Parts: sequence; structure tokens; C-alpha cells
Amino acid sequence: MNKRQKQIVKAMDQLPEKMTPDEFEAMICSLVSAYTGFEETPAFLLYLHLKTATIQKRLNEQAKKETKH
Repeated sequence: MNKRQKQIVKAMDQLPEKMTPDEFEAMICSLVSAYTGFEETPAFLLYLHLKTATIQKRLNEQAKKETKH
């Protein structure tokens, strides 16, 4: 398994069980970016990748709050 494939598997393992359509679309686009490489990814997909990163950050923050209680 190459580096990009490992990144995709890692990302897939971290996905929440339920996703909104926007989250799902952003996730697909970020996977395309991971597979094709940053330089080859169209600007719109890079935007959606950033959107996914923001969603992931929010989910991580929520998880931290839940484990503190």
C-alpha cells in the first residue's frame, strides 16, 4: 500500500458514522485530493478538502468535550 492509499484508509477510519450531504461531499473530494496529490487537484476540490478539515476539527473538539464530562 502506497503513502496516499494509507492516508485514505486513515481518513476513512476517522469518519463519523453519520454524515450530512455536505460532509459526505467534502469527504469524497478530500479523498480525491489525497489520491491524486495536491498539485493535481482542481481548486474546487481543494476548497472542499479545507471544508472537510474544518468539519474534522469541530468533531474532534466535540469529542474532547464529551470525554471530559
